[in-house]
Order: sequence, then C-alpha cells, then structure tokens
Amino acid sequence: MVNYTKIIGILLILLSYVMFIFFSYWIVLSKFQNSTNVANNDILTFLQNDRHFCLIFPIIVPLSFIFLYFRYIHYNIFKRA
Repeated sequence: MVNYTKIIGILLILLSYVMFIFFSYWIVLSKFQNSTNVANNDILTFLQNDRHFCLIFPIIVPLSFIFLYFRYIHYNIFKRA
C-alpha cells in the first residue's frame, strides 16, 4: 500500500528547494548577469531588469500558505461546532 502522506511530504520538500533556488536566482544572481547573455530571452531579461516583483513574490508565497492553513483550521473549528 502506498503512503500518500510521505509522497506529498517529499514533493513539498522538493518544491520548496526548487522555489528557493529560483527566487535566489531572481533576487540576487540575475542582477549580476551580462546583458548580452540574456538579450534573446524575454523571461531572463525581465528577471534581470525587475526591481519590484522579485521581492514581492517570495513574500506572497509563504503568506498564502499561512492563510490557507488558518482557513483550514477555522473550517475545522466551524465544522465541529
């Protein structure tokens, strides 16, 4: 029998690693890249020239998980009342 809780836990850990690497690249490393390396790619150009969204997206992701957790807790309290 497959333990889905363990699989979901491993997937969440892997997703958090991928998001950490992506946001680290977006906030720090893309600013030091040469403009000639990213001239043909619109996404990399956006990541390099961005000054606002690179800081707000890493803040929104954990906050959304916190609000989803609070919604789950309040739903369970309301359901059992």
